[in-house]
Amino acid sequence: MTMARRIERSWECLLAAPPEAVWPWISDTRRFNRALGQDFALTGYVPDGAGGIELYGQHDLGRFREQPFQWVEPESFASCREFLDGPLEVLRAHARLLPGSDAAGQPETRLRYVVECDVREGTPEDVVAGLEAILTAFGEGLLQLCAAMNDRYRAGMPATYAPPEPEIDEASLARLSDMRDRLLAAGKVMPDLVDRLVSMIRRDGDIEVWRMRPLALARQWSAPSHEVVRLFLHATQLGLLDLHWEMTCPHCRGVAEDKGHLAEVTAAASCAYCLVDVAPDLATSVEVTFRPNTAVRKLDLKMYCSGGPAAMPHALCYVVLPPHDSRELLLDLGRGAYRLRAQWRSQACTLEVVDGQADDGALPPLREVQVGPEGLATSTLKVAAGRLRIAVDNTSDRPVRLLVERTAWADDRLTAAALTSHRDFRHMFGQEVLAPGTQVSLSRQTILFTDLKNSTQMYEDIGDALSFSLVRDHFTVMDGVIDAHGGAIVKTIGDAVMAVFDDPVAALRSAFRMQRDLQSFNAASGRPPLTLKVGLHSGPGIAVTLNDRLDYFGTTVNMAARVQGESVGDDIVVSEAVLGDPGVRDVLASEAVPAEPYMATLKGLGGQHRLTRLWPLRSPVRA
Repeated sequence: MTMARRIERSWECLLAAPPEAVWPWISDTRRFNRALGQDFALTGYVPDGAGGIELYGQHDLGRFREQPFQWVEPESFASCREFLDGPLEVLRAHARLLPGSDAAGQPETRLRYVVECDVREGTPEDVVAGLEAILTAFGEGLLQLCAAMNDRYRAGMPATYAPPEPEIDEASLARLSDMRDRLLAAGKVMPDLVDRLVSMIRRDGDIEVWRMRPLALARQWSAPSHEVVRLFLHATQLGLLDLHWEMTCPHCRGVAEDKGHLAEVTAAASCAYCLVDVAPDLATSVEVTFRPNTAVRKLDLKMYCSGGPAAMPHALCYVVLPPHDSRELLLDLGRGAYRLRAQWRSQACTLEVVDGQADDGALPPLREVQVGPEGLATSTLKVAAGRLRIAVDNTSDRPVRLLVERTAWADDRLTAAALTSHRDFRHMFGQEVLAPGTQVSLSRQTILFTDLKNSTQMYEDIGDALSFSLVRDHFTVMDGVIDAHGGAIVKTIGDAVMAVFDDPVAALRSAFRMQRDLQSFNAASGRPPLTLKVGLHSGPGIAVTLNDRLDYFGTTVNMAARVQGESVGDDIVVSEAVLGDPGVRDVLASEAVPAEPYMATLKGLGGQHRLTRLWPLRSPVRA
């Protein structure tokens, strides 16, 4: 049997940064391939008959079947594409990052990049020469790219790709300029953020603006996330941006379905890559992203690569174990929570990384886990921070794709639950509600209720007109405080307020501010003082459309209302679910307000419930 002819090329260079700084750009194969002029567009997914899938794509050299990318961050990654036609049989690429230091003791990375091509038997020599020329051009481009990144490192700049300047016609540029002026004139958003957004739309590449994520941009811009979300909402209302509701797979974090309206999120979606259903949970699986409206910029998303580590940024390790084989993984994990998971299997193993030294004898240097037909046999591993060795044994009859995932990756996602809790969203996009009769779950929301103490007696004592004026002005105070803390008023009932927050810490800070601002309001009002009662509770709920508005129902809402009913005025009553949040405990430790825990019986909610009464207007308690 004649062996295919192999062409192999390798390149090495030194980069003036440690591997963890090099990894984000070298492993971003979409932008890496774009910079080098190579596009590997996937064209479809096909079930493989054994519970998995096969991926197919198209390149100028022919149609290919793509094997899963494999990587260990920040050390190496590899790809393999088997061509079904054309001059190539197989194309493999492998990048390795080796840490080191220069003569001055500064960290550096030796990058070794290897490409192997198996040429199909009988391929003409001129075609082979053409393949060699392609590899030569690839290597030259790689070294030029590394030199450009070195210049950025030495200048103290982040190592980011410089996409080609987009072509935008004069009419679109005029609309973009006009919308910028209108956003600034409205005075609703921070001017510097307006200019950042407009510059991004004007100059960034199609990949960068196709899925703009406000929380990620807020971190990148060092800007308040609440203000960036506000900017994106006002830009959407103006027609500068389009808002999209994406059903994201909990495993690969890819987009299972993309909807233009919340009303279209009505049922579970299916992730073709992971072969799992994605439930429409506003707090976990529905992410909100934005892209430029076609009136200001038309996008042409050419696919350069759909795989690679950057496509799954939560996964710091992805390896494939053949049937009845084993592999030892060497990882460097910081303190926190991780998950070891076999793709397409239901079970996973929690990696709890704690303070300590991996070689201090307190924890074994090698941990062993088995992967069987149902998944991982081990449910939890507690390990020391630092270098970690895990020996994985595949006892099943089929290959296993094994991932080590960061559980905190979702911090940059703007979930539908968070957006629909935003005051500007509820005021500006009241029509963006669920389809009539549709119920969508919420994994966790914090519900805040307020009420005025003795308001009925107030109406009798000072009359309807003055009482109504006071209640109306107090609503203005409540609305401003809730908005400033990223929440939204769901509805008002008489002189009571129901508000929703995505974050229990923000809800508690809002409650503190309410009591203190109302005290200032009373002092400046010259009218009879108002006394506010406040209650908070966190938990899952149901989002529904009622009277053309997004509303929330369920036990969490009922519990929050009952907790507020425990308030006696000038206090804040919080449930154990709120008090159990680590961020809430930090706030209470810093505020040091008097706190009175107690047990209560809540109407319609059987049993005893542990509540805590906080007194934000009283003198702090100091140890």
